[in-house]
Amino acid sequence: LGVPQIVLHGTADEDVPYEMSVRYVDAARGEAELVKLEGTGHFEPIDPQAAAFQETLAAIRRLL
Repeated sequence: LGVPQIVLHGTADEDVPYEMSVRYVDAARGEAELVKLEGTGHFEPIDPQAAAFQETLAAIRRLL
């Protein structure tokens, strides 16, 4: 896509398989970084009360 991307994905996501993000980042050929959130489900990365939310904030800050 020509823009830097950070993909955050929990390994315990029951809605979207983690492997989908692995394949996407591989296909992006260096334009995307995968942040593996061990034991994290689908909504934790966007839940301000969840520990994984800090990873989301860190990713946003890296892109600014």
